[in-house]
Amino acid sequence: MEALGFPFATNEEEAYMQRICDSCKVLQLSDQIILETIKLRKNHRIKLPDAIIYTTAACANEALFTNNIADFKSLGANVELIDPFTL
Repeated sequence: MEALGFPFATNEEEAYMQRICDSCKVLQLSDQIILETIKLRKNHRIKLPDAIIYTTAACANEALFTNNIADFKSLGANVELIDPFTL
């Protein structure tokens, strides 16, 4: 929802992001993710959607693909941050 809701500059960028999303596994919101999201928001000024995204990656021990790495850099080094437009 977050990645594909971005207003892409070109159809090619949007298609590229769609291919990336299609290749990713879908993770369900779990009690662990919810509790860790609450902890994260208590300690950092972060929007709820970004907190859920970051915490989901952390709980799954997966990298976070984002076009806005700056939003997540202050949260620590627990999650590898990757900008898909630099690959």
